Amino acid sequence: MTSGGSWPRRRSAVNVKRACELLKLSPAAYYATRRDQPSRRQRDDAALAAQVKAVQKESSGRYGAPRVHAQLRAQGHRHSRKRSGGRSRQARRNASR
Repeated sequence: MTSGGSWPRRRSAVNVKRACELLKLSPAAYYATRRDQPSRRQRDDAALAAQVKAVQKESSGRYGAPRVHAQLRAQGHRHSRKRSGGRSRQARRNASR
């Protein structure tokens, strides 16, 4: 009973309904606990935003998304240009507030 690719690999064989029955826990409580924790993508985005902010600080805010992406790429970070560009725009919006 494996599920799709959205589940982490270590949980791929876990049947939520059966596990909740064994633990005497409602499935709603299980999913509520998962919802309370930031997802891996959210944690990665927060780390990427901090890296983008550091690159922009080094450049005194002169670098745009393409140069920030190139700088991060040179440092060994593997993100798409659009993803790092989105974090650049988000950093600029937050800085202007």
